[in-house]
Amino acid sequence: MRQGNILRQMGQTLEALELGEREIPAAQASGDALTLARSLMSNGTNLIVGGEVERGLIMVEEARSLFEAGDSDDFKQGLGWYWILQADLANAGLVDIQATEVIQAADQAFAILSPLENWPGIARAYAARAQAYESIGDDSAAAADRQNQGYYEDIATSSEPSTS
Repeated sequence: MRQGNILRQMGQTLEALELGEREIPAAQASGDALTLARSLMSNGTNLIVGGEVERGLIMVEEARSLFEAGDSDDFKQGLGWYWILQADLANAGLVDIQATEVIQAADQAFAILSPLENWPGIARAYAARAQAYESIGDDSAAAADRQNQGYYEDIATSSEPSTS
């Protein structure tokens, strides 16, 4: 999964997809629902970025179902990141979701990740929501979210939070 994410970020979508073809059967064979959910979300994202949007969205929704069925913090974090992924995909123009829905997705991520103190996720949710606010011309809300994004990025990197 991590290798697929790295390949996708490097723009090597085909290689990421090929890796995913081996990853999902291995995750299924493991019998671990969390491993499978993470693999489905990762590979679904690879497919969406690679242009296979419908197939990718099916995998991502299957991952969501698995995350929702679990009760550990790891499952909850997966669900929080599912909401961040929804917002990021919309902001990137890869799925057709309105800015108001992006804001709602980010709010879902906050609700799930805040009690878990998942600072990197919270920072990403603020970034996604700020972009949505910018797209609808709410510069004040966007600026506040950018400030919060920086604050939580500072916490995530274990440095003193900035107050600017």
